[in-house]
Amino acid sequence: MQPNLNTLRAASFCVLHGLNIFVLVMLPSKQLFAASCESVARIVSLEGSIEYKTANTEHWNPAVLEQDFCSGDALRSGRDSRAALRMINDTLLRLDHSTAIVFTSVAQKERSFLDLLKGALHFISRVPRSLEVNTPYLNAAIEGTEFVIQVKEDSAEVTVYEGKVVASNASGSVDLISNQTGAAASGQAPVRIVVIHAMRWPGPCIIHPCQYNGTRRMKLPIRS
Repeated sequence: MQPNLNTLRAASFCVLHGLNIFVLVMLPSKQLFAASCESVARIVSLEGSIEYKTANTEHWNPAVLEQDFCSGDALRSGRDSRAALRMINDTLLRLDHSTAIVFTSVAQKERSFLDLLKGALHFISRVPRSLEVNTPYLNAAIEGTEFVIQVKEDSAEVTVYEGKVVASNASGSVDLISNQTGAAASGQAPVRIVVIHAMRWPGPCIIHPCQYNGTRRMKLPIRS
């Protein structure tokens, strides 16, 4: 008995539909990503455990080298883990261990916004960039090429290597220039700290705790 035309059409549709699903599943994640959102940052170096979650979700997934991220995505590094990302505005962003950030709004030419929830970030760019980094204790409006911002248990600080920063919160603000640090504790206005020696990343104060001598900052790791 020969199958009728309708039966052949139905069978062909099922085969083609199944093939489409197979192709979508087998497509590289980058191709699927490109169709879903505009990339604002890409991992260019990765060490240890780095996880991400997309906007409006709560599920964390392992990140991989050369992975892209959209505005609204979050990224976190585990213990003894680090990563470097190239942002769409050609800024190199380095995450220290135990760091969590959100790409709030990253633009190629306009001002970009990031949320630093904990840990430390190092930014470096060939040309001055307009960037605002928000933390639980200190907001930093930055016009510069290199700086480090760090969030601790009950305070935050930003060190400017090249450029200028306005560090502010609800209690006040302070202007910073190259080789100056601004810090703010919970519920207190930011203050300017005299930097004896502004170490470049990954200076010991990024990787290890630092000791202080009054208002003059000693860039030396605490000895165990």
